Amino acid sequence: GETPEEALSREFIEECGVAVAPQDWRPVLVVKHEHYMLQVFCATSDMISMARTTEKEPISVNKVKQVVNLCQNNPSAFVPEFLEYIEKSLKVLSD
Repeated sequence: GETPEEALSREFIEECGVAVAPQDWRPVLVVKHEHYMLQVFCATSDMISMARTTEKEPISVNKVKQVVNLCQNNPSAFVPEFLEYIEKSLKVLSD
């Protein structure tokens, strides 16, 4: 089977057309819930400006702080826990 980082690398190139090596993904946050487990990873790439959709879904590249502002300004557009996860991720990234 694949590690989460290997799956991220595979999916990222399939979905966005940008290759990020498995070892370049950094675990940021793990949230264990009764019905699911959420793992948040981050990576940096000089190729991020080349990201494009390979599906019929829009993609966007955002800074984490922009996502926090979006959540705070439009909370009904996100599941309640999303802002909490983003804020926790931002804290880990800034440590």
